[in-house]
Amino acid sequence: MDNNKIPVLFISHGSPMNAIDKNAFTQSLQKTGKEIFSNFKIDYIISISAHWITNGSYITINKEMPTIHDFWGFPKELYKIQYPAKGDPDFAYQIAKEFSLHITEEWGLDHGSWSILKWLLPEPVIPILQISIDSRKTFKEHFDFAHSLAILKNRNVLFLCSGNVTHNLSLVDFYNIDAEPENWAKIFDETIKQIFLEKDYNKLIYIQKDPLFLIAHPEPSHYIPLLYFAGLDTENHLEFIYEGFQYKTLSMRSMIWL
Repeated sequence: MDNNKIPVLFISHGSPMNAIDKNAFTQSLQKTGKEIFSNFKIDYIISISAHWITNGSYITINKEMPTIHDFWGFPKELYKIQYPAKGDPDFAYQIAKEFSLHITEEWGLDHGSWSILKWLLPEPVIPILQISIDSRKTFKEHFDFAHSLAILKNRNVLFLCSGNVTHNLSLVDFYNIDAEPENWAKIFDETIKQIFLEKDYNKLIYIQKDPLFLIAHPEPSHYIPLLYFAGLDTENHLEFIYEGFQYKTLSMRSMIWL
């Protein structure tokens, strides 16, 4: 097997309700997980989630990865979910040394990770680590850092980049998952689709020039995982796992490098 072809995922995680809702999006995750873990030898998963923002770049060194319920005001059922994943401190220390990362045991799996992984890999039998998003990096620095991380695919690492193509919570209609999407959201989503089809990553890095960017992302945390997904491309084939919207403005576009 060509380990350079270990898949890389970008998943738009959307509302925490996707952790418990069986819908077209979560069904696509189930299907993708079965295909990946049946056809590739994955020894580790590294998640880069929009929900872990730090000053400096950190990696988890936990033996056990706590399930973090980092959301408020949702049904009690969500807060009962546990995803009992293991970490791998030895491997985490190796990565920290190789890439000059800070280490911590004060994090685990936030819902940007576990709400997706519970569909992709219902039984957490593979060690999982998280790498934080350094708030001090520029978009170009995030892209370059991701490109340097791509060498870890040679060690059978599956990367999960978790954010959203559009993420403006002030414009979300949480009362109607099937609401007709706003025109600006459809246009921005199509822009991102074309960037990845053309692999024109300068447009992705300098996206602030697009007048729709600040509407789609009033703050950039959920956009940045797209930069990691792009940086981890090593001449792989792009496929769209899911295309569609939820709650009027949340693009759930999800992609895989194969």
